[in-house]
Amino acid sequence: MIKNENVQKNLQIISKKLGKIGSNKYLSSLRDGFALSLPLTIAGAIAILFITIIFGGWGAEKTSLLGLIARATGNTKEVSSHLFDNSNRWELVGDFKEIRAFGMQIFGWVNAASLGSISLYLVILIAFSLALIKSNKSPILVSVVSLGVFIVFIGAKTDKFGATGMITAIISALLGGTFFMWITKTKKFELRLPPSVPPAVGRAFGVLLPAFITILGAALLNVLVSLPYYFLETNEGLANGYNLKDLSFVIVNLIQQPLLAFAKGGGDISIIFVYLLLTSFLWWFGIHGPNTIGGIFGPISLLLWIDNMSGGNNVAMEQVWSGFGFVGGSGGTLPLIFISFIILKKGSPQREVAKFALPSGIFEINEPVIFGFPIVFNYKYFIPFVLGPASACIWPVIAIKIGLMNAPTILAPWTTPPILYGLIVTQFDWRSIPISLLSIATLFLVYLPFALIVKKDELKEAKMNNMNINSNSKTKKTKKVGNV
Repeated sequence: MIKNENVQKNLQIISKKLGKIGSNKYLSSLRDGFALSLPLTIAGAIAILFITIIFGGWGAEKTSLLGLIARATGNTKEVSSHLFDNSNRWELVGDFKEIRAFGMQIFGWVNAASLGSISLYLVILIAFSLALIKSNKSPILVSVVSLGVFIVFIGAKTDKFGATGMITAIISALLGGTFFMWITKTKKFELRLPPSVPPAVGRAFGVLLPAFITILGAALLNVLVSLPYYFLETNEGLANGYNLKDLSFVIVNLIQQPLLAFAKGGGDISIIFVYLLLTSFLWWFGIHGPNTIGGIFGPISLLLWIDNMSGGNNVAMEQVWSGFGFVGGSGGTLPLIFISFIILKKGSPQREVAKFALPSGIFEINEPVIFGFPIVFNYKYFIPFVLGPASACIWPVIAIKIGLMNAPTILAPWTTPPILYGLIVTQFDWRSIPISLLSIATLFLVYLPFALIVKKDELKEAKMNNMNINSNSKTKKTKKVGNV
């Protein structure tokens, strides 16, 4: 009994400490900012789907729907790049070529306005979320000023509006937003206007100096990080055309590129398994794993996904861990629901919960399982819940790395049912179906021994209850006889 009490106390201490991490304001703002940007990333993904799968853009003419129709109707011509090129290559002609151009232009605009400008949206949304979490009265102004800081940090280069500026956008939102909110709280730089001025105008002018100081501070920070390059590089000085480096240059060269190089060099395998283990481990303590660490792994996932569209075969991304590891939600609990129907008797508490958990589990929502079975603080399910998703993801990781399955290049809503999810994100690669089935089977086998332990314990408990009922009934009978 003492041991159990000590274990419970230790678990509560760990849970409180992990809860503090999960409720961190900066991590929460990252989580909320990325969540709010999801419609834009999905829009960009749909645009890419149309560009590649339908219209054959970006070198996908042969496998696109338009390309296949054109080939079947004789609206293609053979092309070769030089005299000795015997490769069977072709391109669209006539109206098909024009349709392809129109389609690429239309959905190219959509892609440019969504994924092509994702860093702009992220800096606004993260700063806005941070301002809300910190109960700032003017979250819109915090967002606008943070956007100004971002533009300074990227040296006003429009090519950094997309994914290449993502880490800079995160730093701009957190650093610029925090500094701006701090300086406005001091009231020392606030401009006070007469009461007759409209409130909206008064608020905007009131933070004029804090906004200028924040953006000027960003520019000075650019100069500070640029000085080593200025003095160490061979240059002719600013007057003769030398451009100072900006913070984005430093971030890309010292953080982003090494991170991508590590991931492309095989490090993405370790990244995905660390994510899977951490997420499930946190959930077992009742802490929302994806929400807690999503702000850290989200940017990595998005960068690697964009690299996949350029021919990469990265695996440390949401499309892999969500589609093949988290079958039925975090922990991969959908197979456990089916196991509950197969091996547990009618009237079993877990089986009764499984009836209500099945519909939502199909759409990747598994809170009924996590809190209803329960999984949280249930030592019987700790091992399969934490290790199951990592085991299930072994198959897609191997398949992608050796070329047995397309690397994910399409985004899908996280509520997409298993198997269909894998099919969509791999550009409808049929080979994703057996890989998904392998992942589901792995989760089934991982959970089965522990579900059998639960069954055994339920039978023992039922037996004990029957014995207690029988002993109570015998006691009542003897009392009646004694009274007679």
